[in-house]
Amino acid sequence: MRRISVLALLFISLFPLAASTPAHAQETPTRGPAQLVADLGTETNGSVPENLYRVGNLLYFTASDGINGRQLWRTDGSVAGTFRLTDSQNEFNSIRFADRSGILFVLLQLSAFTGSHLYRSDGTAVGTYPITLLDTNTLPQLSSIATNNQGVFLSENSATESKLWFSDGTANSARLLITLPRTPNRGYLRELVAIDSGALFSYQGENQEELWFSDGTAAGTRMIRSFTVDTTAPTGSLVQIFNLSGGKSRAYFTVDTIRDETSFDETGVKVELWTSDGSAAGTHLLQSIEKSE
Repeated sequence: MRRISVLALLFISLFPLAASTPAHAQETPTRGPAQLVADLGTETNGSVPENLYRVGNLLYFTASDGINGRQLWRTDGSVAGTFRLTDSQNEFNSIRFADRSGILFVLLQLSAFTGSHLYRSDGTAVGTYPITLLDTNTLPQLSSIATNNQGVFLSENSATESKLWFSDGTANSARLLITLPRTPNRGYLRELVAIDSGALFSYQGENQEELWFSDGTAAGTRMIRSFTVDTTAPTGSLVQIFNLSGGKSRAYFTVDTIRDETSFDETGVKVELWTSDGSAAGTHLLQSIEKSE
């Protein structure tokens, strides 16, 4: 059982590590036999490498060596180049990756549930360290991270509120941009993505779905458009923003009308493709697709 989890690292030697992209991206493997890169742990349950993310020629991941708990590791595909980067007193519980200019940024919660921590790493042990503790008083849910040339945008949702933060990537630089209210079923800050001019995110309000933009300042964080259910939609339908994806100057997303919130039944309703440059005037519909019964 343990050997199976260790073998999850073997694919590294088969793929050229060139672009900054999540490790699940598809590429054509080079020829050559598979090799064992590292046997990370001695525990019977295995090291369970997961959360794989690539930056340049390095692959980052989390794993447990049976001694230090789940920590951040890196590999360049060689035995010598595979080692643990962090030595936290607490295991990494939930983790999100992003990168900028060859530097990895990691938004995570520790097993002690002490809020959201932002780490940075250049791929060396000495260059891997926490730079910001966002909030010690909440148990975050559905956290997100996105980067552009300005810095790092971070979101977190607790049981009572949703927050957007910004950091320039240096120690203690994180600042709170906005706090939005939450109810048991509404108020999630979701779908965070960065473009050159800032970041866009969706916010699930009580009776509408909202698209927001931030330039990294509190004054420049604002709602740019709201979406409500069309009057022709079936009773009980709701509208949500999905698939928010960023380009250099624009973001693209879908606005889905959902018939039933529990089953996410979309028959007989519609999906719209939208684009936005972060301004109200630059946010417009590209295509509407009616779904058949």
